[in-house]
Order: sequence, then structure tokens, then C-alpha cells
Amino acid sequence: MSKEEQALECAVGLLFRVLLENSDTNASYKNRLCTYIRKLHSLKLEDVSLEDFIEWNDIEFYKEVLEIAQSYPDKNVRQIATLAIPKLEPFLNLIHSLLDNKKFAELSKPDQELILKNKKLISGKSELLADLANPNFLDDNIIPLDGSAYKESLETKRSNLLF
Repeated sequence: MSKEEQALECAVGLLFRVLLENSDTNASYKNRLCTYIRKLHSLKLEDVSLEDFIEWNDIEFYKEVLEIAQSYPDKNVRQIATLAIPKLEPFLNLIHSLLDNKKFAELSKPDQELILKNKKLISGKSELLADLANPNFLDDNIIPLDGSAYKESLETKRSNLLF
């Protein structure tokens, strides 16, 4: 797995964690992903419905993450959601490949909603579009710690504080 893929997975995990931690603060914010994460967190593993879980394919997931990135009340959470979306071109290629070159009318309602959200996103001017189009967005917003000078400086500072 590439470092970019690892960073994307970490961003998704961070998004889940932040949504759980903010669930009380922003309980009025309605989003299927937020609701589902809260529900999963409250259940025992054996009580999780496989049928509900399977419903969360890439299209459903990214449709909800896009919604969070565009409208979540907290700007920091919107930024984290943006980090959980692949860069613009690979993201659009992913969506295109998942839809199997079907005509718009042949797509399911969730697929149509995602296409319309993407169309609105790429035809406008927004901070989200600028961030997704920025090839360095992930690098600018995630600090790689493996073998980095920053990691070494953090470890040095920590050891100086401990002794």
C-alpha cells in the first residue's frame, strides 16, 4: 500500500473518530454516515446488521463524506472529511468506474444523487473543489511521521520534557 493510500485510510479513520466525538455537540446535524457511525458504536459486534453494513458501498460512503465536507457546522471536521476523499481526478475516475458507463436514467437514485453532487461541485467555485484539485492537499495537511525530521524533533522534545 502506498503512503498516499495509507494517509487516505488514516484520514477516514480520523473522520470516523471525530464524528463520534462530536456526535453530542452536533446532534442536530443530520447525515446518514454520522447516524450510522453512532449506531455502530452503540452496538455489540454480534448485533450489527450485515444487511445494513453491506449497504455502505463506495458510492454511498463518498456521497455522505462529500455532504460532510460541504456542510458540516465545524470547519475542522469539513477539512478532515475533505482529507478522506481521494484527490479530484482519481475520485472522479473511481466514481466513473463504479457506475459502469450506464446512462444517467439507468442509475439508482443514490448514484444519480452522487453524480449531481459531483457535477455541482466541479462546475462551481468552492473551497472543497480547490482542496480536492490541489495535488498537495493531503501532504499539506497530514504530517508523515515515519522517518521524518518532524517525528525526530517531536521525540526529542518529548524526551526533554520527560527528563
